[in-house]
Amino acid sequence: MSLVAAVVVPTTLSAGYLYGFASDQYVTEFRLAVRRQMPVRADPTSGATTLAGGNPMMAIVQDSEVVVQYLKSRQVIQDISPRVDLDRIWARDDADYLSRMDVGAPVENKLKHWKTKVDPFFDMANGLVTVQVRAFSPEDSLALATAALDLSERLVNDMSKRAQNDAVTFARREVDAAEDRLKRVQVELATFRNANAVLFPTINATVVAGVEAKLRETLADARARYTNQIAQGVRPDTAQARALRSQIASLEEEITRVRSEITGSGNNRSGPTLATVVTGYATLEVEEKLATKAYERAQAELQQARVEASRQQVYLNAFVRPTPAERSLYPIRWRFLLQIALGSFVVWGLLMLIWQAARDHGD
Repeated sequence: MSLVAAVVVPTTLSAGYLYGFASDQYVTEFRLAVRRQMPVRADPTSGATTLAGGNPMMAIVQDSEVVVQYLKSRQVIQDISPRVDLDRIWARDDADYLSRMDVGAPVENKLKHWKTKVDPFFDMANGLVTVQVRAFSPEDSLALATAALDLSERLVNDMSKRAQNDAVTFARREVDAAEDRLKRVQVELATFRNANAVLFPTINATVVAGVEAKLRETLADARARYTNQIAQGVRPDTAQARALRSQIASLEEEITRVRSEITGSGNNRSGPTLATVVTGYATLEVEEKLATKAYERAQAELQQARVEASRQQVYLNAFVRPTPAERSLYPIRWRFLLQIALGSFVVWGLLMLIWQAARDHGD
């Protein structure tokens, strides 16, 4: 195989196509940054403010990757088709056959062609997204890039609104759950009061304890007077002594009765004791306080979610907007031609080595 046939001919044919038929392609570039406004929430227990929403850098990376993947997806073809005519831009008759898209191509073929002409790239080093769009005229390239940027902005806005709506919906569900819990505890508390025929058991217990203390004080005084009378020589069978003993017995019986209301130590006692009622009431009262605090906290979270929903949490900053290209950048003819020439030369050299080795082996 001669060098002319293996290298010169393919290179010449390629040069004829590249410089004679290959259509110029114009590049429009835009750059954007997806940023996330992290909400600041107040801690009601400490009064301090903290950032909510997790790692902000990780969120920015994820949001930027969403934009890049969207610009590579089938969805972008469906969204951009009503805005720009892809057949008119990429299937034009004056474009060369190898570079243009087939007229009326199915969406799968359009997506393949889209990926060769639209190149979104996310740079992890600086967190920026760069998008290059190619077309056969500066006007078409600009129109396509502008539409792609508009769709990216709409995507980011939808992401922000969806996140805001999800946050408000979740906060509202928390409020509803806290409200249901508070109502349930309040109903249990009212039922408990009605079942035990008492409004404030703690106050009742305090009153009963006060009565018992007063009775014990009176009992101690009666016993002291009885002891003093006996010490002064009063006979136990006198009317005065019998009256004091009767008073002491009545006081002891009354103290036992009052005490049984608290402890339930009486034999004829039926129903829960006052101590049991107070304990049960205190438990429900604590649950009511906790439920009230949870409800107030949920209300504050809902209000905070509504405030955050009133402003955009995720936004797109297109700091380099699309501008018309002044000259074509593709195809890079000299680079393609050099690659073809070098590739042809390498293939020719390998074939010559194989042919020489086969001939030497035959000899």
